[in-house]
Amino acid sequence: MTSEKQPASCRIPSDTENCQGKVVLFATVVPLDTSSGGTIVCREHLRSISSTSGTQTHVFAPPGPLIGGSADYAKAVGAFFHPLEFQHNRRFFPDLPLIFSHPFSMERHAALHRPVDHHFSKIVRDIRPDVIIIDYLFTSLYVPSAFHCGVPVVMITLNREKEFYRDQRKLGVIPSQASNSRIAEWRLGRFENEVHANSDHIVVLSPHDIPTDCKQAARTTVIEPMLDNHPKRWCNEEQGNVFFVGNVNHYPNLCAVRWLCESLAPHLAACAPELRITIIGAEPLEAPETWKQPNVVLLGRSTADEVLRQFTACGIFIAPIENSFGSKIKILEALSHATPLVATAEALTGVPGSTGIPLFTLDDPKGAAELITGIIRSPGNLEDLSRLMDEIRDSNLDRSRTAWPMLIQSAISKGVMPRQIQAWSLLRFQKAPAGGKKKIIRTRHKNQVIDVNNISSHWIRSQGLGPLEQFEGCPLRWTADLATLTIRIDPVNPPSWLRVCAWNITPIEGSNLKVFANDVNVLSGAINHRTFDRVVPLSQLMGQCELTLRFESEGYQIPGDDRILGVALKSVLLGSSWHNLKAHSFRFPRLPRIVGTLKGMFRS
Repeated sequence: MTSEKQPASCRIPSDTENCQGKVVLFATVVPLDTSSGGTIVCREHLRSISSTSGTQTHVFAPPGPLIGGSADYAKAVGAFFHPLEFQHNRRFFPDLPLIFSHPFSMERHAALHRPVDHHFSKIVRDIRPDVIIIDYLFTSLYVPSAFHCGVPVVMITLNREKEFYRDQRKLGVIPSQASNSRIAEWRLGRFENEVHANSDHIVVLSPHDIPTDCKQAARTTVIEPMLDNHPKRWCNEEQGNVFFVGNVNHYPNLCAVRWLCESLAPHLAACAPELRITIIGAEPLEAPETWKQPNVVLLGRSTADEVLRQFTACGIFIAPIENSFGSKIKILEALSHATPLVATAEALTGVPGSTGIPLFTLDDPKGAAELITGIIRSPGNLEDLSRLMDEIRDSNLDRSRTAWPMLIQSAISKGVMPRQIQAWSLLRFQKAPAGGKKKIIRTRHKNQVIDVNNISSHWIRSQGLGPLEQFEGCPLRWTADLATLTIRIDPVNPPSWLRVCAWNITPIEGSNLKVFANDVNVLSGAINHRTFDRVVPLSQLMGQCELTLRFESEGYQIPGDDRILGVALKSVLLGSSWHNLKAHSFRFPRLPRIVGTLKGMFRS
């Protein structure tokens, strides 16, 4: 019998260990730049994770449009960067079924770039992470193998995506290559639920985004992102400037700009003609005539430097957001500069402790105009509001920084939950193509049958297994009442069936055997006067590098023998092809009746 120390990924870290020596793999399909709120919050997540004491962080992300963009940021926060290259499938029509299946956001693009997952699988095998953190729900479309490699998965979801998609459909702003149909919306909801159901931990940005399913909610942690204190502070150089930033290609920003121009601007002109609304994110040449008000300045897409100047020089920042999805990064940017802020309650869903920030409602633009006028015309109120921004930011920064180390430690200590991935699922593992430079190397045992009971070269560790013996010229290996065996398997071409053959050496009343494969009960049966020979299919092994078999039985003792015996194994066969099963039919020799001290205790 051999035994080995339990792997570090299965041990529960102590309080003093604090995730020492743990490897974290952070995956996202958005570049690590500042081009949008989603990319900014992704950078913040990576910064918080990589700063966790005693961890080694690897990043799998697109390089981005700027030279060295994502790689430079990963290096700056102390993480190892692995570029995510969007390479096309070699097959001619890989996404043909999607034309008829109403694809949702990014689904078709992911189907066209399956090699992304093959590259991700190689990284997993090379670095052997203790936990995988996936940022953004749609990243799962590109790396479904994350749910098949036997590593805990933490899913960071930025929005309630099905509801977000429903609102996009109503406004007619569906993303390109996505279907404007209820079927697509339903399929996205099913995908979102499946990702959450198969994630070991879920991270949401606000309490409003906690899943409604009670089991998923129990595994959910709310971590509100928060940006550091920016060195450039609000200075109120342009007191009459009411500022907003948000690209109108993102539909919540489109609704906000429409409200500012068509609803707020006329009332603000009546209350305070000296004030103006400055908007970054809407091109003046593309704007409808109803947006072109005398007191509205549209600066187009502008630049990052101009956004920074507006945050520090404006009189007040306004956030007329009507949805409660996720966290509003423009709010976090205002807090980082200590810029005075007025907002709707929905805009503050990702900011705990925001009591004291002046609120308005979208159905009362006149009241909003009067609120803004009163604050700007009182410089003392602006200074007090700026100090409040500092207090809110500092209190939330401490909470955000301590949440991630605790979550990583919890994810590693709890291990991997059983996956529930169906054959039709978008999370199923896709094999690499047969040719090309990106081909995944398979082991030399492809499509062969391996008897792991008799060949110990494939073993990684074992417990409760006796030495190999001979009986009637055939192999025999005794198990204890509880025995485990962990072996190496090919993650791309794993075993598809298991065959267990056992001698009928049992107590007079027989023996019951249960076999578990990676903690899933795959076989149960009684061993009595007949030889035991069962074949069962194995599933959910794609992408996994190890297989642990556990044998459970009642156990008994033979007089004069100190061992506790379970069952007498003849062979334990694993095969990746059902065709090879036909070539391995066994014929058990008849066992003579056991006499002497075993008379009456066993039967053959």
